[in-house]
Amino acid sequence: MEKVQSYKPANGAASEARVLFLGPVGAGKSSFISSVQSVFSGRVLNRAMVGSSSSASFTKRLQSFAIRRSGEKSDPTALVLCDIMGLGDGDLTGLSLYDVLCVIKGHVTEGHEFKAEEPVRSDSMSFRKKPNLKDKIHCVVFVVDALKINSYTKGLSTTFQQLRENISSLDVHQVALLTHVDEVCTYTAQDVSQVYRSSQVQKLILKAGSLLGMATSYILPVRNYSSQLELQDNMDILLLNAVDHILQYADLYFQDHTTVVLSLLMRSIGNKNTILLGLGFQILQLAWYGFGSEPWMMWAAGAVAAMSSITFPAVSALVSRTADPEQQGVGQGMITGIRGLCNGLGPALYGFIFYIFHVELDEVPDGGEDVESHTQLHQQSAIIPGPPFLFGACSVLLALLVALFIPEHTPVGSRAGSWKKHTLAHGHQHSAQPVEAKEPLLQDTNV
Repeated sequence: MEKVQSYKPANGAASEARVLFLGPVGAGKSSFISSVQSVFSGRVLNRAMVGSSSSASFTKRLQSFAIRRSGEKSDPTALVLCDIMGLGDGDLTGLSLYDVLCVIKGHVTEGHEFKAEEPVRSDSMSFRKKPNLKDKIHCVVFVVDALKINSYTKGLSTTFQQLRENISSLDVHQVALLTHVDEVCTYTAQDVSQVYRSSQVQKLILKAGSLLGMATSYILPVRNYSSQLELQDNMDILLLNAVDHILQYADLYFQDHTTVVLSLLMRSIGNKNTILLGLGFQILQLAWYGFGSEPWMMWAAGAVAAMSSITFPAVSALVSRTADPEQQGVGQGMITGIRGLCNGLGPALYGFIFYIFHVELDEVPDGGEDVESHTQLHQQSAIIPGPPFLFGACSVLLALLVALFIPEHTPVGSRAGSWKKHTLAHGHQHSAQPVEAKEPLLQDTNV
């Protein structure tokens, strides 16, 4: 809970992470939003309007709900959950693909009412023609009902596949929620902490993965508050675990869109080549500083240095895409720590190298014998005016050779296996085990 309350987007252009929930009518989108609000408020709430009809969507408008901090002030956090009209088997029975993409791109304003027979129009008052990063959707969450998953039509599966393909083309990360897990398993209904040990739930997760065309590592089982009058710790843990995953993938979006130039480069030449390009610019910059002796050379090297600044964001994005979800913080912390260490040791090392090569760093005297001695020292170091920068160029060259061995594509198994690693770290094995073997979720202090 504290992680969500203290969360801030990685990109300064947006002050909050906007998450859009998509799913069939009655899947539990609005119920999940209300449940998360309940956890943070400390009591069961029902702020997101929840309906009971299984044929018609109760939610008609685009509604945004800011998750508020617990306490007397109840200030809003940087997490905003967006509710929308339910999906149907086709464009005429629910929210259309065009409407969804308009919402994700930030064209649709708050409160717009959707109609299956009337798509979003670009000339309407509720259409935002030039959306900013803060107006867009930063993560999409698909919601499917465990009770109805076996009865979902092929048309709905096709809708999901088309949505995922188009949303992925926008570089928006996606996760999924499997709701009503307590109604498909008796043991889970009695103790929801046993959800990861239920063979019935595991089978439904596999079916959800097939329906969505999504790896099971991105599908999270949850139980929403419906008839409960008091909060329950086990239900809160599942809900907070889902929110934590959602925030991780929303943050990946911000890291991928740190700068326009970086985003364009990563799309056109790939993550690895962007890192190599940044290192190449850095070598050129340092070598120019090392051999440069005229003022214009220093200015030119400074321009090249601006392009070399893409290296660290590109490395950070690479770690975000390849590391397991539970290792994201460790990886980013290592990068930040190493960078801080280099910033501290670099000036001291550069000064020592200047001393070894007898490079005079004092200002040029006005006249007299001091001018002659200064000129002699300058002539001795004229061949290599900046030895420390050449040392830095050689170090970056070594880093470039290491970067050449970065795989072009992330192995599928490394990300697909993250679900199992994550559940093992929290005391749950993803493989089917007898549910009678009681090991309550709350007994694991890691949770």
